[in-house]
Amino acid sequence: MTQKSVKRYVDSILSFLPIGVKVVDTNNVTNTYFTADEIKAMGAPKPKFSLFHLEISLNKETNQPEFSHTPQEVVSSILKTFDNGLRALQEISQLEQKLLPNLFKSNQKMFLKVPVKPEFLPEKPELGNLKQLPDENTWVFEEYERLEKKIQETVAPVLEYLKTFDKYEKEYNLDTAKEISLFDDENDPPEPEQLRKEVIKHKQEEERLRKEIPEFIEVSYFKINCKEIRNTLANKHASIAAEQIELIAKMAKRMSNQTMEDFDKINLKIESTPKDIEELSTIKEFMENVPNEIEKLEREIKVNVSVYSILNEFQYKFADEEDYDKQWRLYGSPLETVSKISKQGNYLEKEKEKFVSHMKTDQAEFDTKFNEISNLVTSFSQYSDINNFEEVSTAAKGIFTRLQDAIEQAKVFNNRELLTGQEETAYDNINALAKEF
Repeated sequence: MTQKSVKRYVDSILSFLPIGVKVVDTNNVTNTYFTADEIKAMGAPKPKFSLFHLEISLNKETNQPEFSHTPQEVVSSILKTFDNGLRALQEISQLEQKLLPNLFKSNQKMFLKVPVKPEFLPEKPELGNLKQLPDENTWVFEEYERLEKKIQETVAPVLEYLKTFDKYEKEYNLDTAKEISLFDDENDPPEPEQLRKEVIKHKQEEERLRKEIPEFIEVSYFKINCKEIRNTLANKHASIAAEQIELIAKMAKRMSNQTMEDFDKINLKIESTPKDIEELSTIKEFMENVPNEIEKLEREIKVNVSVYSILNEFQYKFADEEDYDKQWRLYGSPLETVSKISKQGNYLEKEKEKFVSHMKTDQAEFDTKFNEISNLVTSFSQYSDINNFEEVSTAAKGIFTRLQDAIEQAKVFNNRELLTGQEETAYDNINALAKEF
């Protein structure tokens, strides 16, 4: 009975072991459990399931792939179960002693006679030597050896499978922070298209890794969980791509903010209120040059829109809805500015009429003041007494100052007439009077 139990245990384990394992790569492993003749006899191969689970992860210290526990530990546990089974049999009491205690003189507890596993294969007796008997425990050693040999053979493919991950050495050493920092330079930012290509590259690498590395795979009598290392490596590329998309988003925000700020400055200048004819003329002159500025900004808008298109390609969502709306504001900025020019043009025309009206009133007052100065110059000849030189000097300085102010005011009037398209008033008599004085 003991022999049958042991053989059944060994046969049970071996029935789950493949007769052959072919490891091609991380996602291609073939386990063969039956010969062609066996399949033909059965009609179809019977399904098999893995006896043990292993997990592959990346060691944080060595940065290399490793199993959650070594396959050799599994081998040891199978063989240990074999040994523990024999020891457990040794603890089974004899049934006869329990059922017929009167037949046994001693009360000492008696156990089943159980075979013991030899340390080494017992030697066979010499042929013809009847005095030598075969070791009754030989079969135990042979069953143990049969089990050990087969499970050791089928562990080798598992170690071979781990080696298929050697090709991901580049991913193991990929420093995501360093990779991102190569492009995160505000003083020398990369071109948006360059970043776009980088994002596509890393997304393709992520996809490649998720295709090449399965979540689970059966190798020999092990089901190997590759989820953790698969996600670790793929997520490196995914995080780089995500951060690079964020860099593109920052670039879009920075560029759109600058362009919008430039339009705001233009609009502010257009809509400013002139205090006099000179400021009004400056605003009109600025407005005449605005189409050239818009043309320059439209080139920037085109670049901005291309950056937003890249973000749309990657289905990027801004956290702030206002950032998302900026691209549409950029579209409408040139038309908005042109509309402000038209509106402000009408306003400035009305202001021009007011300024011209005020100027004519000022010119009329100026003519009155000029007549006063002319009379002073004419009457200056009355000062002929040398003893009154101080009074004469003060009067002369006062007249001279008023003449100089009049000359400057006349220039202002002529300039404003030129700016507003009015006929120029001749103020030659002022210069003549100044020479005469």
